[in-house]
Amino acid sequence: MESQFETVKPAESELLIITGMSGAGRTTVAHALEDHGWYVVENLPPQMLRRLTELETPATAILNKLAVVMDVRSSTFNPLLSEALADLTAAGVSYRVLFVDADDAALVRRFEQGRRPHPLQGEGRILDGLHAERALLTELRDRAEIVIDTTNQNVHTLSTEITQLFSENGPIVLRLNVMSFGFKYGLPADANYVADVRFIPNPHWVPELRPQTGKDDSVQKFVFAAEGAEEFISAYLEALKPVLEGYRRENKHYATIAIGCTGGKHRSVAVTEELARRLAQLPSVTVNVSHRDLGRE
Repeated sequence: MESQFETVKPAESELLIITGMSGAGRTTVAHALEDHGWYVVENLPPQMLRRLTELETPATAILNKLAVVMDVRSSTFNPLLSEALADLTAAGVSYRVLFVDADDAALVRRFEQGRRPHPLQGEGRILDGLHAERALLTELRDRAEIVIDTTNQNVHTLSTEITQLFSENGPIVLRLNVMSFGFKYGLPADANYVADVRFIPNPHWVPELRPQTGKDDSVQKFVFAAEGAEEFISAYLEALKPVLEGYRRENKHYATIAIGCTGGKHRSVAVTEELARRLAQLPSVTVNVSHRDLGRE
C-alpha cells in the first residue's frame, strides 16, 4: 500500500529555472548545482528556453538535470519569460522555479562592496534599480516553488543550503525548513507558513530561565507545561498533514514553516525543535531546523 507521503518523482528530466534579485546569490546557486552534477546555463534569453529543452545529442544524459539562470536585462524580460513558461507548460515540460531574494539593505551593501552598478539603475541610485527589478519580478516570485532569502547568508551558507536541498537525483520531495524567529526582528521573507506562539508564557520573565534558550531542557519543560502548548503543536501538525499531501500531489518540493515569539530565543525555539521532531517522523519528509534570531540579543 502506498504511504500517505510516498515520494513521487516525475519520469522526465528535471528542469530548474533560477532567478531572483541581482546580488541575491544566483551565481552561487548555479555553482553549487554544478558541483552536484547539474548542467547549468547562465543568462539564457527567455526565447531560447523552449529550444534548449528540445536538444537531442549523444550527450543528452547531461540534460537530465538542467538548470537555467535567468536575470533581468530589460523591461521586456517579464512578458518574454511568461510566454516562455507558458510554452513549456503547453509542451508538457515540467519545471520548477527557484527564486533567490534578500532585503534592499543587504543588496545595496553587496553592490557597493563589489563597486558595480545595478543593471537597471541607469543614471539613478542602486536602490532605484532594485525597486525597478522588484516590480518586474513580483509575479515570478509569487509563482516560485522555492524562495530562498539570503539576507543573512554568505556564499558558504547558501551553498550548504543548496547541497541540503538537492540530492543526486534532483530535488528532494517534501523538504521542510522549520525556523524559529523573533517578531521584533521582522517576519521571515521566505516563510510559507507563520505561527505565533506568543500565547505561551514567556520564560524571559523567569530569572533562572532568562539566560537559557529553547534548546535547554528546563525551558522546554516550562514551555510545554503551559496551558495550550501541547494542544497547539498536536493540532498544528494535524493541520499540516493535508498540506504536505497536497504538496506531494502538486510535485512541490520545499517549504518553510516559521514559528515566532517576541525575541526568537525561548518559546519559538522550543516549539520549533519539537514540531520539527514530529514532522521528521512522517514518511518521505526531510526536515531541517534553523533558528534565525537565536543569539541576536
